[in-house]
Amino acid sequence: ASSANITVKLYQTGSSSAVVNFADTVLPGTSRTYDLGSSSQFAGVANGFLGSIGVTGDKNLAVQSFVDKVGGAKAVYAFSGLDSASAATTLYAPLVRRAFAGATTGISIVNPNATAVTVDIQYKYNPASSDLNNYTQSISIAANSSAVAYQGTGPMPAGWLGSAVLQSTGPIVAMVNDETSSTSAAYNAPAAADGGKTVSVPLVRNKQTTAQLTTGVQI
Repeated sequence: ASSANITVKLYQTGSSSAVVNFADTVLPGTSRTYDLGSSSQFAGVANGFLGSIGVTGDKNLAVQSFVDKVGGAKAVYAFSGLDSASAATTLYAPLVRRAFAGATTGISIVNPNATAVTVDIQYKYNPASSDLNNYTQSISIAANSSAVAYQGTGPMPAGWLGSAVLQSTGPIVAMVNDETSSTSAAYNAPAAADGGKTVSVPLVRNKQTTAQLTTGVQI
C-alpha cells in the first residue's frame, strides 16, 4: 500500500470558484481530519459560511463528514461523502417535512459538473401529512457549486410530511438533514440504482434505553 495524494477544495453555495484549495497526503490505512472551525487550512473562512467540499485523490478514498455544535460534547449528525461517479440525474428523498412532529428538513444539492444545472423538485405528500397537497420547486446550481432547498421556507406549509424526487439536467448528489430545535439527523439521497427489492434496516427500537429512543421508517 502507498500514500494517497489528495486535493481539497471548498466552495461557497452559489459560487463556482473554490475559496480554499490545498493539497495533502494520507498515509496507508490512516485518515486526516480537517475542521472548518479550527484547522489552519480554513483559517480565512468566515463564520456563517455555507457550502460544500470536493476531495480528489490518486487513490480510492472514503470520506466521512460530521457536524457538531461549537461547545457541544457530541457531534450533532454525520453522513458519508459521495463519489461524483455515483451522481445521477434523478435522486429520491424518502423523508421530507416542514414543522411536522417538530422537525423540518433541508436538502443540500451538489452539482459536480463543469456546467450549470437546473434541478426540479417534486414534493409528494404522505397520507399522514396535515396538508394533502403536492408541491414543486426549481433551483439553478452553478458549475462545481451547491444549493440548499430548505423546507422551512416552503413551498409547502407547516405540518407537511412527504417525500421528494429531484430531477436534474445533469448528474447531481444530495443529502438531507432533518432537524428539531434540539436534535438533528442526516441521510444521503439515493438514486434508483441504490434501491432494492429486499432492504434491511440494521437498527430498529421502540422506547429503548432510559432515553426512550424510538425508530421511524420512511419507505
